[in-house]
Amino acid sequence: MVGSTLLFGGEDPAAGDPWYHEEISRGAALDAGFGLTAADDVAWHTDYVDSYLYNPYWWATGGIPRLKASLAGKPLLKNLHFDDLFAPGQVLTMWRRYTSGTLAGLAWAWRADDVGAARNVVGAGLHALQDFYSHSNWVDDETRRTRTFLEVPVAERAAMPLWTGSYELPDHLGLKPHGKPAPWCGALSSISGVMDIVCHPASPLSDGPVCRAYRACRDSAEARPEHILGVPIPAGVYYLAPPGIALDSTWQAEIGVQVRGLTDISGKDLFKAATDLARSTSSQWLELLGARMTSLGAGEFWDQVRTATLPAADRERQFEEFHRFPYGFAAVGPYPPPVNEQADEWYLRVRLVTGRDPGAGTDSDIVVHAGGRSDVLDYMPRDHPLLAYNDFESGDDQAYYLGPYSSLPPFLEIENRSASVGDVFVALGTSFVRAVQSAVESVAAFLFNLIGGPADLVGNTKMVWTPARLAALADNVTTAFTLQIDGRAEGRYRVYGDIRRERRTVQAGRPWSDYVVRLNSLFCVKESEWDRGTSGDEPFLLALLVNQAPGQVHRMRTGAFNDVDTGESRTIGHTFPTVRVPDEYGYLTLPVQVLESDDESAADRDRALAEFADGIAVGAAQERERFITTLGRAVAADWQLARAEVFAFTRGTTVTAGTAYDRTLDRWVRGGQRVRLDLQLTNPVQVDVGLAVTGPQVTTIDVAALASQARWVGAELTDTLGNTRNEQVLPFDGSDGDARGFVRLGPLALEDGRTTTSLWTHPMWVANGTIKGWHPDTRLPAHARFEALVGFRSGAFFTDGARFMVFEHHSLPGGGRVWNPVVDVHKGYTGSLLQIAADLSHLAGKDVGIELRVDAGPSSAQDWAVWVDPRVVGT
Repeated sequence: MVGSTLLFGGEDPAAGDPWYHEEISRGAALDAGFGLTAADDVAWHTDYVDSYLYNPYWWATGGIPRLKASLAGKPLLKNLHFDDLFAPGQVLTMWRRYTSGTLAGLAWAWRADDVGAARNVVGAGLHALQDFYSHSNWVDDETRRTRTFLEVPVAERAAMPLWTGSYELPDHLGLKPHGKPAPWCGALSSISGVMDIVCHPASPLSDGPVCRAYRACRDSAEARPEHILGVPIPAGVYYLAPPGIALDSTWQAEIGVQVRGLTDISGKDLFKAATDLARSTSSQWLELLGARMTSLGAGEFWDQVRTATLPAADRERQFEEFHRFPYGFAAVGPYPPPVNEQADEWYLRVRLVTGRDPGAGTDSDIVVHAGGRSDVLDYMPRDHPLLAYNDFESGDDQAYYLGPYSSLPPFLEIENRSASVGDVFVALGTSFVRAVQSAVESVAAFLFNLIGGPADLVGNTKMVWTPARLAALADNVTTAFTLQIDGRAEGRYRVYGDIRRERRTVQAGRPWSDYVVRLNSLFCVKESEWDRGTSGDEPFLLALLVNQAPGQVHRMRTGAFNDVDTGESRTIGHTFPTVRVPDEYGYLTLPVQVLESDDESAADRDRALAEFADGIAVGAAQERERFITTLGRAVAADWQLARAEVFAFTRGTTVTAGTAYDRTLDRWVRGGQRVRLDLQLTNPVQVDVGLAVTGPQVTTIDVAALASQARWVGAELTDTLGNTRNEQVLPFDGSDGDARGFVRLGPLALEDGRTTTSLWTHPMWVANGTIKGWHPDTRLPAHARFEALVGFRSGAFFTDGARFMVFEHHSLPGGGRVWNPVVDVHKGYTGSLLQIAADLSHLAGKDVGIELRVDAGPSSAQDWAVWVDPRVVGT
């Protein structure tokens, strides 16, 4: 799986090892009764909030469509991380927003019968709540390290001086920075094509940590820091200064504990405290959501969210199809929030479908007016052609989140805002002229070297005929003009010319005119102060006639004029080809350069002219593209609105949500027109958010803690049913060199690269050896479920794999004992651990013993089997 960036993500920016958001969410979902497939979906959505927001590797695998969807979602996705909150009121507001927004999104998904969207909404909320413990000062207080936010009474929370680190906002505005790690050169160079697009100045990510890292390594601007506050930075990671408080991985926690100024706990232990709280909170929060959905009468839908199997592609659709983006329910709104935000503000999810008839799409701005505010519906108003996204092409289906509104607007108006052709292009013409001037100046620097040095360029100037100046020209009347070139010590010159309107015509219903421009003569006002000791100058001239609308560039140059002294003139006598210009919005631009001839050849002068013309053409290219785009916006203005849906919701302590408009329209909206949608809630739902101390608490039976009380044996299997011979009783925490087999509990380096406390079991050292451990009976809670991660100790390269089995044992009412297998998997050495789980809810209230068993295959060599966090969870 492609990894996410380092926001409670993983130890490694590309491989994870492990992905903590995913691991935490999967376990919490299993706690809440989710099936394995459903839990995997929720875990994926939780983790990939980061991937769609920050991860160039993930963008690269999906091409430009995924990149566009990711960039379009950035304004919402960046709000899901509990960052940039510098006042306690803001922290409390976001707890409410994330929970109430998730409930509103679940209500919408329920009405739409969209299980995949519900899982996306839940995953987005889980991401934010898990980040709270890594990005805030919650764990700085020792008394809070074993209490979740949801376990603390409301009044006590309100008195806590809570804040989170700065990330999107400048660090100087916050209390302490988050810290900004990003992938480094080796990783980014493999996707340089994507990075060049992502980090283009038009991109919303151009100033982010990933792009800063990319530019730093691409330009060799700085060396990658290998240590921060004495903590080694993993290979492939670039850590932008300053150090931050984030506890998103074990190595970041070693930095974070120092930035937080904590001396009573290590970074490793602080990281564990944060992840444990994130796991417990996630379990509690999912139980809270389930209870609220049941109270709405949506219990059956919630069961589908917890158990249904969906196509794998449904996951990506939620992030990449523009009419979905369910995470917006929790993310929409000003961020960071006001300290005293009005809790009962309204938001609208507006879905608009463009028709499919010929010409149904538009390049016009579509603007929604409602409740005293106006919003342009444009996901990516960018100039970069690869980043641009046209929101209203034929057949497009888009959803937008709008608000806040102080109350539910009684109606909204959708405006097709198209500018008039003349107004648009007169405005664009000004920027076009600026682009030409900028290009003239940049090309001049090249000509310095081409012709022989800075002394060769006398100077440059330009003549601009705006639409107004062209309109003032009489038909078939020659109008003179003069251009001044002041090169100071290099000389001063005037260029005389004239322009004439020769003809008027009509094209596509609009008036155009033909113009002829001539350059007549060059006059030397003052010759240069020094030209290789000669008594006169040898100037030559380069000129271009640029016609903005059709994009024409005509060029000319003179030969070198010999021995030109002050007060003398030379004939140019050049007439440019006739140019046709639109009367309402056409511009003509005449850039001119005068250079002093030295020893260059005629070919050198031709090359200079070519470079001058090409430089102007390239320099004005972006304005030319904007010209064409805006022409489409003004001319192709009409838009066919096929369908509109509006879902309204609040995110206060009580959520109100429902459909306010849903209708097929098939209506043409002409340029400049508005269409009105009257809003009325039909059958809205209402539910209390319930962020007081949570109800049913998660009960955990730590099987690893019971391992010392278990009866352990090693033996040789005689059949596939589990019968054995040569059974040997094993001591707990015995020698790892015991050929009978062994069981030990303690920190271990695992095959996935991390080190953590694990139950280490090895079957008897024979072919088909086994080890079994019968744990004492324990009464199981409601909704009981067994879960663990299984795999191997690091370095078990020569194992042929092992069979991991779990049995439940319980007594019958009339006496006797039964046992049943609940887990049976084979695992090889793969570099990752395997999540296992079993439903024990049918045994709630019974005294049950858990048996853990590992079977060797034909060889027992290096069958270093480990059980990580084996436990039974319930409520």
